[in-house]
Amino acid sequence: MSERGHPFPSPADLGPRLHTERTPAPGDETEENKEYPPELQPYVEEAKKFLREYTGHFRAVARDDSLQFEAGMQTCIDLRKKIIYLSVEKFKMMKEHGMNFWQIIASVCHELGHYFDLAKNPKGMLDNFRYMERRAGELLPKALEIIKKTHDPVPDYLEEMIVVDEETGRSLPWLQVWLYKRIHRLYNSLDDVYVNRLVQHRVPTLHPIHGRQGAQWEALYHDFLFPADPNQKGETPQEDAPFDMLAQPKSEQFCTALLRGVMVPHQTMVMSERVRQILESPQSPSIPVSLRDRIVGPRGILSVGIKESEDPEWRYKRIRAAVEPTFLELFFEDLEKNKFPIRRKDAGGQGKGGKGKGSASGDMAPPSKNKKGEKGEKGEKGEKGEKGEKGEGDEKDQKDGDGEGQWGTDITNPEWIDAKTVKDFIRQQKDVKKTEKLQDKLARMTPEDREKHAKHQEIIDRLSRFDIPEAEKLSEQYLTLTESVEPYRKELAETFRKIMESIRERLVQFWMTGFTSGRFDVDRMIAKFGPELATGKYGSVDWERLNVHDRREVESRLSLHPNRIRVRLVIDGSGSMSTERILAAQQMAVLFMGALGSAEAEINMAFKLSEPFIIDTEVWMYGSAGNTRRIKTFASSKTDPLLEQVERVSFLQHVNSGYGGTCEAEPLWLVSQTITPDDEQQIKEGRIRDFLFLFTDGGTNETSGFNSGKNKESLEGGKEEEGLKAAAQDSRNAAHRLGQKGVIARAVQLDQGLSEEEKTTFTAVWGDHGSRVSHPSQVAEEISHQLAEELKKLQFQIDYYEVNEPAGDDETEG
Repeated sequence: MSERGHPFPSPADLGPRLHTERTPAPGDETEENKEYPPELQPYVEEAKKFLREYTGHFRAVARDDSLQFEAGMQTCIDLRKKIIYLSVEKFKMMKEHGMNFWQIIASVCHELGHYFDLAKNPKGMLDNFRYMERRAGELLPKALEIIKKTHDPVPDYLEEMIVVDEETGRSLPWLQVWLYKRIHRLYNSLDDVYVNRLVQHRVPTLHPIHGRQGAQWEALYHDFLFPADPNQKGETPQEDAPFDMLAQPKSEQFCTALLRGVMVPHQTMVMSERVRQILESPQSPSIPVSLRDRIVGPRGILSVGIKESEDPEWRYKRIRAAVEPTFLELFFEDLEKNKFPIRRKDAGGQGKGGKGKGSASGDMAPPSKNKKGEKGEKGEKGEKGEKGEKGEGDEKDQKDGDGEGQWGTDITNPEWIDAKTVKDFIRQQKDVKKTEKLQDKLARMTPEDREKHAKHQEIIDRLSRFDIPEAEKLSEQYLTLTESVEPYRKELAETFRKIMESIRERLVQFWMTGFTSGRFDVDRMIAKFGPELATGKYGSVDWERLNVHDRREVESRLSLHPNRIRVRLVIDGSGSMSTERILAAQQMAVLFMGALGSAEAEINMAFKLSEPFIIDTEVWMYGSAGNTRRIKTFASSKTDPLLEQVERVSFLQHVNSGYGGTCEAEPLWLVSQTITPDDEQQIKEGRIRDFLFLFTDGGTNETSGFNSGKNKESLEGGKEEEGLKAAAQDSRNAAHRLGQKGVIARAVQLDQGLSEEEKTTFTAVWGDHGSRVSHPSQVAEEISHQLAEELKKLQFQIDYYEVNEPAGDDETEG
C-alpha cells in the first residue's frame, strides 16, 4: 500500500495533472458498457479506480484535456470519440503474472504516443495505409508464383475474397490481405519504436536506460510482450540468458530485432547470421553506417532528435527507400523456404480449404491475436543454419528461421492503429474544425438566430437517430415552412384560446352546479371569484389561481369530451402539381401539425384531467389508382413519442408530384376503412371529432374499384346522379360514406388554369363542402380557416366519476 492508502504508485514522475472533464456526448457507446467475461469481472472496478487516479496525469502527458480514459476489453484508442481504453485483462495479468502498475502506465502511454504521432499528419498516415495495400497488390503475382512452386495443390482460399472495408463492403483476395499484413508488420514495428521514444521524451521516467521507471517498461517487453516462452508470460529471463529468435522467419527476426533491441537493450538476441549481417554491417564502403543505426541510431530515421521525423509521412518515405526493400528480400527468401501463409482456421492440424468468411476493419486490418485457450499455429521444425551463418550460443541449437508458425502471430504491441482508425481521426478532426467554425459563427449570431440554429440541430439529431436521409435538408425545409405559415397560426391559436375558455367555463359551471362531494370549498370559491360567477362569466376564472387541491380534486374525477380530435390531410400528388403547389400542400400540413400539436400541449398543461386531451394528425398522398400512400400516421399509433416528432418532419420527403393521375376516391375509401365500429360509436357519443381536408389542383378522373365487387360499401341515402362520370360518382360515394361514419370532410380546389369540366366535377363531388382558392399561397389559410370554423362548433361535455370518500375525511383546507 502506498502512503495515500491505495496500491497505486505515486504518479509524481508523470508530471502535473489536468482536471478538465469532458461530458460524454449523448448516445456515446463505450467499451466500458460491454459485458465482461466472468474471469475479468473481479478486476473491472480496480481498472476504473486506476483510471480515476491517473486520468488527469495522462491528459497532461497528452497535452489534451479532452481525451477520455475508460476501462475496456482491450487496450486501444477510439480516435473518433477520443477515448483511450485500458484492458481490464492487464489487472488480471498483474495478479496472475506479476505485471505492475508502472507497466500498465507504460501501456497507456504507448497508446498516447500513437495519438501524438497520428495528430501530426493523419493524411500522411492514411496515404501510407493505401500505399501498403497497393504494394501488396503489386507483390501478389510473385508471391503466388512462389507458392505454386512449393505447394501442390495450392489452397483455394488464397483467392477467397476478404472484406477489408466494412463501410463500403470492398473486398480483396485473401493472399493480398496476408501480404499487406506482412508489410504492415514492418511499418508497425518501426512506428512502435518511434512512439515509444516519443513517450520517453515526454515522460523521462520511462526511459529504458536513464529513467527511474525505465526498468519497468523494459520488463514489460521482455516478460510480457516478447517473452522467451509465449506460454510463460511474466517470467523474468535468467540473467545473461539471450532472447532466441531463430525459430522465426528471417523477415520476422528483422522486425523483432529492431523493436525489441531498442526496448530491451540489456538482453542479447540470438538471430540468423544473415539478419545480423544485414543489420550490423556497413551498408557499403562509401556508407560506413549500419542499417540498424540508419534506422534506430541517434541520427536515424526514428530519432526524436530530428525535427523532420515528427512527420510520419517523412519517416514512411525513408522507410520505403532504405528499409522496405531489405525486408521484402528476406520475406521472399522465407516464402521460398516453404514459409506457407497458414490460415488460422487451418492451423494446428485442422486441415486446409473451407469457405470461412473473412473480414478486416478499415482498408486493411492487422492480424488478429490468439485468444486465451485458442490453439496456436503450428510451426515446422527448423532446419540447420546455412553454411557460414552462425549465431550466438551452441551451434547445435541454431535453427535458421524456418518456423512457419510465426507468420500469423504478431508479437509486437497488440494496440495497432489501422486505416479505419486513421480515417476516424480525420473525420474527428474535420468535426472539430467544423465545430470551431460553428462556435465562431454562433458567437456572431443574434439570440433569435441562435435559437433557430438550436432548433435546426435538434431536428437533424432526431432524424439522424432514425437514419432519415438528407436530414439537414429536411430540417431546413421544415423550419422554412414553419416560419412561412406563422401568420396563419394566429387564427387557429385564437380558436384554441376560445376552446380553452370554453373548457374553463364548463368546469367552473360544473363545480357551482353539481360538484358537492369531496373537499371543494364553495365559500372560498365565491369569495375569490364572486363577480365572475355572479355575471355567469365562468370562462374568466383563472384556472391557475384556484386552490391546488381543488384543481386536483376535480381533475382526478372529471373527463372532458370530446377529448380527441383527429385531423386527416389528403393531398393530390398527381403530375400536374407543380413545385409551387407542392409547397402549398407542405405548408398546409406543417401548419396543422405545428398548431395542433402546440394546442394539445397547452390544453393538457392547463387542465390535467384524468384522460388527456388529444389532437392527432394524419397525412395521405394520392394519385393514380393503387398509388395512395399514408405518409404520416396518428401519434396514438406509435409506441415511441419520438417517432411522432420525427415523422412530423420526415413526411415532407414524400409530398411530391410523382403519384401519377388523379383517383380522388381511393384515399377517401381507404380512410373510411380505418374507422372502426368503436370509432363510429365514440364519434356518435361526441367523444371523438374526426375531420378530413382534401387539397387538389384538378378534378378526379379515375375510379378506385372500392365500391364494386367485394369492396362494395353500403350507401344508405346515397344517390346516383345521371350524367355524372364514374370517377366523380366514386368520389362522391366515398365522401358520403365518410359522412355516414361521422367524419366531417371538406375539400379545397386550386382554381388555376382549370377547365370548366374539372370545376364541374369538383362541385358535383363536394357541393357546399368544397371551396376554391385562386393561388397556392391561399391554400394553408383557407384550410386553417375551415378547421377553425368547425372547431368553434364544438360543445364540450363533462363526465364526473363518483369517488366514495372515507368516513370523517371531509375537512376543507385552511
